[in-house]
Amino acid sequence: MSTWPQVSLVYDGSFSGFLCCVAHSFRDKEYPFYFFTPDETQTTLYPLREIVRCDARSKQVYSLLKAKLSPFVRQVVEYAFLTCLPHRERHIYDYIYACAFGGPIHDPTDERLFILNKAIRHLMGECEKYLGFVRFSDYEGMLLSEISPQNRVLPLLRAHFCSRFPNETFLIYDLTHKEALFYTERKWRILPLEELVLDSPGESELQLRALWKQFFQSISIEERSNPALQRSHMPKRYHKHITELN
Repeated sequence: MSTWPQVSLVYDGSFSGFLCCVAHSFRDKEYPFYFFTPDETQTTLYPLREIVRCDARSKQVYSLLKAKLSPFVRQVVEYAFLTCLPHRERHIYDYIYACAFGGPIHDPTDERLFILNKAIRHLMGECEKYLGFVRFSDYEGMLLSEISPQNRVLPLLRAHFCSRFPNETFLIYDLTHKEALFYTERKWRILPLEELVLDSPGESELQLRALWKQFFQSISIEERSNPALQRSHMPKRYHKHITELN
């Protein structure tokens, strides 16, 4: 751990904002022991610093990560920030600090990298499941889907669904993190969205759902039913958004 004075940082919760926190720390030689977002309870004994997001500064830090460290380190930092790892910012910061002052860390047994790699494996496993578990509904020509991931999977799902439905207009809403992937006219954006209120599905959509459920039931073999095995491949927390199970 750094010998710099310890502080708590308040930032906007974005990756760009986090990089600004890194820039502040290295410039002022202060070790950020806690990271808070404005909507979190800020109970800390350490001096509190409010970090204003500056995209130009974050780009400078990002460029330094690419130039001074390695593509591997940069990817670890990017992916780890998408995870649901508790206190992920401090773990990522400790990894950046160690790489900056001791050279890039690629050894998977190093505790700082081991913690991040474990969280990234969880992220990638959840992302892989959602590649098959996302269910779209047709609302007058627009495909809509809701998911409740533990990690921020939308940035990793984006390429798959944009290439799979290049001529469609669709939206995937992340209920957990209150953000949505919008895609239309071959352009995409991931934007914050506090709430998504949907009208009742039309008759055509209801018929499609019924057909999909019928197909799911028709291909199942009752004598080979194994709910425990099914839950291992399709955990219960995914069920509420899966058409054939509702």
